[in-house]
Amino acid sequence: KPYNVDEINKKIVELANKKHPRLLNIGFNIRSDYYYSFIKKIFSGLGCQCEYLRFNEFDNTKTVESKFKRADIIFLPGGNTLNYMKQVRKFGLDKYIIDAAKRGVVLSGISAGAIMCFDAGCSDSRKNECESGKFLKVAGLGLEKGLIAPHFSNSGRPNDLPRMLKGCKKNTVAFGIDERAALVIEDDSYQ
Repeated sequence: KPYNVDEINKKIVELANKKHPRLLNIGFNIRSDYYYSFIKKIFSGLGCQCEYLRFNEFDNTKTVESKFKRADIIFLPGGNTLNYMKQVRKFGLDKYIIDAAKRGVVLSGISAGAIMCFDAGCSDSRKNECESGKFLKVAGLGLEKGLIAPHFSNSGRPNDLPRMLKGCKKNTVAFGIDERAALVIEDDSYQ
């Protein structure tokens, strides 16, 4: 069922289990500056203290460590999954994201950001290079087991997900997430 996005955002804040959680938005490119202004407005209105890790700060270890250490929620935006994963690995952000997850920090990802959290995802990162209608299977950080396909019902992903599953271990779980919908994972339960 499609949810009101406000309900999803409230759930993200609720999961942090703090009165005024600190939300860290990761900005992977120049467009992220504009996107962050919306995220800040929304989540500040829900009681969050918002911080922004801008792409030109990724090589400043002290800044990265400090911002990740303070975060109660990490917001991973949508965009080019392949590019994001290259940046995450190049600058060592993967170890900070994984450490945050182990500490119980709420990870929230939209599209490419969601794919980053799983073993892999169905991505259109190379849509101009792909065979007509085919999506790429892009490896994520493996924080959650399985394969995820964002924008599921309004794309060709329903056709490509079974193809991608063929290359996975037996009994691999796959999630097709529609627009304005969310997958909430708490411990071993899915909602």
